[in-house]
Amino acid sequence: MMSSKKLYNWYIALVAAMCMVLYGYDASVFNAAQGSQNWLDWFDLNSKNDAYLIGLVNTAYTIGAIVSGFFFAGPVADYFGRRWGMGLGCFLTIIATFVQAFAPRHNLGAFIGGRVLIGLGQGLALTAGPIYIGEVSLPEVRGSVMTFWQTFYSVGSFIAYWIASGWFALATRVERLNAAATLTIKSISQPIICKSS
Repeated sequence: MMSSKKLYNWYIALVAAMCMVLYGYDASVFNAAQGSQNWLDWFDLNSKNDAYLIGLVNTAYTIGAIVSGFFFAGPVADYFGRRWGMGLGCFLTIIATFVQAFAPRHNLGAFIGGRVLIGLGQGLALTAGPIYIGEVSLPEVRGSVMTFWQTFYSVGSFIAYWIASGWFALATRVERLNAAATLTIKSISQPIICKSS
């Protein structure tokens, strides 16, 4: 039977490891977005002509993470503590998600700004997370707990895949329903229009 202290240590270490779920999700969700014609149309992009610009949007995330990881994450985690580093990083990631989700039409700069902000948040959270896990985990389980750190990246990617898959399936169904409704309305109204003229 596991003691309550050991169970609590596992719990807080696994919660800290869940920062990696955000990273896996954020790293994978943009792959789905750039394959969406709706997203391309929203920002007036063409996947063939604007390939470098789309690559820049993807790279903006990494640039933010590098800047944050090199210059801010260590001092924030050392001065305020590891939990504050993870919490502030996750908070920035949430704010950045809203910036991206509500980026105005034709304003790719706002979306890129959101990507940079997500990178800054992830740089903070991912730098503090493994250190915190190492500090709170018991030595005999530290390696086992750290395996969850990397596994949770895959969990985040998996969640992003299924959400994107569900949205694309829903969009396809809506397009089919729209086409069927349009055909039905036209087929019903066509004889009426023809008879009245």
